[in-house]
Amino acid sequence: MGQLTLAEAALLAGLPKAPSLYSPLNDLKRAKERRDYVLNRMEKERHISASQARAAMRLPVTLAPFFRGRGGAPSFVDFVRKDLEPRFGRMLLTKGGLRIYTTLDIEMQRTATETLRRGIAETEKALAGKRKGVATDQTALEGALVALDPETGEIRAMVGGRDYGRSQFNRAVQARRQPGSAFKPFVYAAAFDRGFTPASLLDDYPTSYSIPQDGRMVEWRPENFDRQFRGPVTLRRALEESINVPTVRLLEAVGVEPVISLAHRMGITSDLRREYALALGVSEVSLLELTSAYGILANRGMRVPPRAVRRVASPNGDVLEANEQAEERVLREEVAFLVSSVLQGAVERGTAKRARIPGRTVAAKTGTSQDAADIWLVGYTPRLVAGVWMGYDQPRSLGSHESAGRLAAPVWADFMRRVLPQVPAETVPIPEGVFTASVNWRTGLPTDPEDPEAITEFFIRGEVAAPETSTPTEQTATPPPALTQPIVPLPEAAGQR
Repeated sequence: MGQLTLAEAALLAGLPKAPSLYSPLNDLKRAKERRDYVLNRMEKERHISASQARAAMRLPVTLAPFFRGRGGAPSFVDFVRKDLEPRFGRMLLTKGGLRIYTTLDIEMQRTATETLRRGIAETEKALAGKRKGVATDQTALEGALVALDPETGEIRAMVGGRDYGRSQFNRAVQARRQPGSAFKPFVYAAAFDRGFTPASLLDDYPTSYSIPQDGRMVEWRPENFDRQFRGPVTLRRALEESINVPTVRLLEAVGVEPVISLAHRMGITSDLRREYALALGVSEVSLLELTSAYGILANRGMRVPPRAVRRVASPNGDVLEANEQAEERVLREEVAFLVSSVLQGAVERGTAKRARIPGRTVAAKTGTSQDAADIWLVGYTPRLVAGVWMGYDQPRSLGSHESAGRLAAPVWADFMRRVLPQVPAETVPIPEGVFTASVNWRTGLPTDPEDPEAITEFFIRGEVAAPETSTPTEQTATPPPALTQPIVPLPEAAGQR
């Protein structure tokens, strides 16, 4: 007791009234408020002076070094505890001797932790090099990484931040951030499910939309990351190169509600805003739900909810709970195949080129939110899906010209290169309902295989492109009405990639 500081002693003195409520392990803010209340009482009772009370109140509530422990996967352990506690209770979990069998892969977890920490440190160093002459940034860059088996939904690795001892906030699960262009595959999946093909043409010309803002109608003009327009482009090229304007046009053609409905069926539980800017990823989601949703594309359209626990047994081995997840088809196999084909192209020649893995075929999508406040890379093979997010806890720009392709893709690729040798290599067969044809990558028109720009494109049998290319003039369209939330436009300079 003699080694405790005044602040620490006051913290402990405040616990007996409600140990769980005021425990710093559960709520640091509430624990500090309770501690400061005790200090105020001590001052009023003249056990300490006013200066001593103020000095103690200025100190943060910190957790002892042992709290860094919980093995090599502290965020995962927290996730498991929060999942099981409502059904088993805290006392039984901590003192009941339960045997909890989890889905964690220890080696993959160790690799994930090391890779993320190294990637964040290297990113900070690169950003600092670009800010020479600018005041040193004292705010730590953060990140998260999660990896799952798409066939079973089992979480293989979960890292909630760069240093659990400093912050127990699990950014893989608890943080909701804008995914930027990492949301676009939902738009394209909905389009492919309605007759569009990767070779269908969309206009990449200036356009604007009348949207309500602060009680009046204003014009929102979506822009591309590079502020350039390309004219008619195929859906494949628009997604591979993450071009914004044709993606917004595609959402307009497909409809906002079908895209939201599909995203929810694929496991996006966060609220999605009913507006055309949805196409550019303005609605906040968690890394776990986004990564799990990509797993459906890897699993040929079948959804298995993510899980961390296989079974729970009593001390004598009796099974108390077995977690068997049933598959549910939420996307046609042909549609999942088409989206995966285009996302493979994003790695081969698009914005995710830095996510290439020698000897493996991977599909991936970058995501860069407004002003590069969030950078994402989510990608997969048939047997492993992984997602990486980096940004600041208080959202702000990493740099006006930064992108996920430059910063997040190398971190994701580093992790996958290290773990894929232990993951079975599989190739997804072409579904029976899909046929191939040689088309020009830029025009989407049939072409000779000898054409330098020829690619083998995939089409769903019995379905043809529905849209017509509109004239290259500036247009104004009316977006769908806001339902439960106001429409919030992106600034004119917006450019997600």
